[in-house]
Amino acid sequence: MKDSDPAAATALLEEAFRGVPAVAEIRYHLPVALAGFGERDRARLNLEVLMQSAELFKGRSDAASLLAKLRSAS
Repeated sequence: MKDSDPAAATALLEEAFRGVPAVAEIRYHLPVALAGFGERDRARLNLEVLMQSAELFKGRSDAASLLAKLRSAS
């Protein structure tokens, strides 16, 4: 969904998150969509919660980079 409507992507990911909130992969993609839609504070908060977990997932290093970028923009 990288090139599609961020609002639609966010809505789909929020629905997926409600269905399986413990899946770190989904928890990562939600803040990516939020950041793309301009909701940087919500994205940062979601990433902070995600990165407190010790769970390994594909994209963890990307999540850390995005979190650092969002924190530096605050």
